[in-house]
Amino acid sequence: MPKEKSNAFVLKAVKTVVVRLNKLNDQCDGVLIETGRREQLCALLIAAAQRAGLVSDEYDVTAPWREW
Repeated sequence: MPKEKSNAFVLKAVKTVVVRLNKLNDQCDGVLIETGRREQLCALLIAAAQRAGLVSDEYDVTAPWREW
């Protein structure tokens, strides 16, 4: 993590993770990430982004890219 924790850097990292999870879930015919796990995974990603310094008015910062 760079010394300067910018929203753009954190959001780019979140996007990268979500897009890769989308691809992995697609490779598993959409059954890799179940509803209950999706909620836990989103909570984990949101908490990690906040811990990394993300400041956002949106609750679910994964929503713009998430397909699961």
